[in-house]
Amino acid sequence: MKLLVLSLFLLTASHATKAIETNTPLCFWQNATQHDFPGKYPYTATRVLKAAELQRMSKDELRIMRNEIYARYGMIFKTPLMKSYFSNVDGYNPRFEDVSKKLNKIENQNVSIIKGVEDKK
Repeated sequence: MKLLVLSLFLLTASHATKAIETNTPLCFWQNATQHDFPGKYPYTATRVLKAAELQRMSKDELRIMRNEIYARYGMIFKTPLMKSYFSNVDGYNPRFEDVSKKLNKIENQNVSIIKGVEDKK
């Protein structure tokens, strides 16, 4: 029995180490105070997007992607469309009027990139 418990512990520890070694953002699923939900586009918090990869998306998809960055931090949306969309997303918890200071550098860059592509559509 002790061997089984030790094996499970080591197996769990090895998986946790792999997540850290690969720089996987743990906050999306392990730290609900940081982000309430991963959303459809969790990678917008961890890598800078390229405008070319956004070209195939519709203006509405881009708007949702951009606003999802804010929604993860609990932004209270004013527009009926965004308010309606995110109110139907599990884990969305509107709490703050302004979350712009909470965004990391990558998220800020991505908001600008997405907005630039969105404005051209």
